[in-house]
Amino acid sequence: MQLLGATRRKVHFIHVARVSI
Repeated sequence: MQLLGATRRKVHFIHVARVSI
């Protein structure tokens, strides 16, 4: 369960970084 949360958080971070660029 923790792994799923970490993956979701990572995807969110990548999405934010992509939008920031």
